[in-house]
Amino acid sequence: MLPPYEFTDDGKTALVYAARESSDAGHSETWTTDLLIGILRSQGQPGAKVLARAQVELAAVRDEVPLAPPGSNEPEFHTPRPSQISIALEAAHREAVRSGTSGINTIHLLLGLLQATDGVAARILGDHGVGEEEIRRGAD
Repeated sequence: MLPPYEFTDDGKTALVYAARESSDAGHSETWTTDLLIGILRSQGQPGAKVLARAQVELAAVRDEVPLAPPGSNEPEFHTPRPSQISIALEAAHREAVRSGTSGINTIHLLLGLLQATDGVAARILGDHGVGEEEIRRGAD
């Protein structure tokens, strides 16, 4: 069970979209790609703007999500636990605390996804050239 994190409005919006994406895809838990799609769908928010500048598009991300049987967990490349979404959220929380903000926003969520290196979203971000520097620039 994850500790209760506080989220900004844009962070909450991304999480709602991620939960819908996860449910629609039949995942038993939220995948990192669901969260990436949630950030993409949070149009006008800092994280979505970073992704737009990097030309990361919703349809392309959906096309890159590996197929899995309904109810399965995210395919992981190396270690089975902790889950990649847990790693991403914990890293996002650390980023929020480090930056002194009152909650986790879409920039923190993107930085967290980069830390979940065995997650599919980290690979997609890397394939699009989205790294820590680009994300941090988007926070300005």
